[in-house]
Amino acid sequence: MKKFIICLNLLVIIFCADIQAKATPEASTLYKSTVNSTVLVETENGSGSGTIISEDGTLVTCFHVVDYANNITVKTHDGAKYKVNGYRYINPAADIAILTLKTDKNFKPIKTNCAELRIGDAVYAISNPSGIEFVFTDGMISRTDKDSIQFTAPVSSGSSGGALLDKNGQLIGVISSQYDPSVYQNINFAIKVSSFTDHISDKKIINTKNMNWTDFIISKANASQLKQYRYYAHIHKNNYGVMYKYFRPKNSGENVDAKDYPFLGFLALTAYRSNNDKTLIEEVRKWFTLSILNNDEVELSSYGLFLLELYSLDYSYNDAYCYYLSKYPKTYKKLRKDAAEQRACSEKDTDCYKKVAKKIENNFLDLAMKFFAKQKAVK
Repeated sequence: MKKFIICLNLLVIIFCADIQAKATPEASTLYKSTVNSTVLVETENGSGSGTIISEDGTLVTCFHVVDYANNITVKTHDGAKYKVNGYRYINPAADIAILTLKTDKNFKPIKTNCAELRIGDAVYAISNPSGIEFVFTDGMISRTDKDSIQFTAPVSSGSSGGALLDKNGQLIGVISSQYDPSVYQNINFAIKVSSFTDHISDKKIINTKNMNWTDFIISKANASQLKQYRYYAHIHKNNYGVMYKYFRPKNSGENVDAKDYPFLGFLALTAYRSNNDKTLIEEVRKWFTLSILNNDEVELSSYGLFLLELYSLDYSYNDAYCYYLSKYPKTYKKLRKDAAEQRACSEKDTDCYKKVAKKIENNFLDLAMKFFAKQKAVK
């Protein structure tokens, strides 16, 4: 009798273990069932990842993947490409963007799981590290808090916006960041799905005028959202040029504080310089001229007008910048010397020309940094 009970218990254990094994899909099966619901997100600035969360192709990614984009396209695992034509939810502070696609196709979305997570639970990541498409890795949950998940599945730059899945292939997080892998080992983070699930069905805001992406979201922003965008741009100031998209007035009727004229001129000039966007030429002139007329940061603004002429080869403001810069003898004398040195460079000696141009640019940046330091001191 005792032997029979032991055998029966063993059979129950084996049977239950078999059921559990069948209930949890193998990693290869899980990948096959979810990879078609993930996407490669591409902009002119680089690439990232995303996850389809609705049948109409609505997808979630990180805001920083698309923050300064002109246009956004997504590529699915079957090679098809779709254009992003709008959004449902944008939150720079939470680093979340829920985007919509220009298509009538029905997609298979990944189910979300907002249940409580446990440290040690297995997780899987599907993303596009460094543009290598649809890479699958595994690991476990190391730590959780109210908004984020720390996990060990290997990810890299380009994985942002990718899917962090539980053992059943349900979306539990959006891959967002990692500690420097050259210093730290596998310290990766994802944003919990609970931070955005309430917004998956928000009303679509469609780019009917086919505007550049960043211009489009700014045009639709209310005062509170615009303040968020500008704060985000300010703390991510690795590229002052792209900040101009966020800081410039979103419409001609927006009131601009006179003290911001030189700041906007600087951003417009660096944006023009980095993107060669000729539509910004008149905006550079406008802000620097307004600054001079307001008798504010005349030295910086006059030098900015000179640089604009240098970049655009349009010398219509030559008399103006010369007149105002002559009131700053030290700067004016140095600029005339540099300009003469540049003119002396042979047309074929591009290295000479670039070297002097860089020196002139650096002088302008020195003036700009003094201006920013002064603004910071006032605040």
